[in-house]
Amino acid sequence: MRSSKTCYLPVRLYPWQDLLLEANDIAHTTYRSVYDCLYLVLVRQLEGTVVTVGQENEFFGKLF
Repeated sequence: MRSSKTCYLPVRLYPWQDLLLEANDIAHTTYRSVYDCLYLVLVRQLEGTVVTVGQENEFFGKLF
């Protein structure tokens, strides 16, 4: 029998308006959605790391 544990992580909200112009530029250049590029811009600003699963890895890998 598997035990179910809930893990609570802190959540921070960031205003998307501050990211939109750069995300739009990247989306236009790479032919990706602005939605996807918002995450990329946020990661760049936070100097973080993107962790993805699937074919999208190629997209983020080429931009960093």
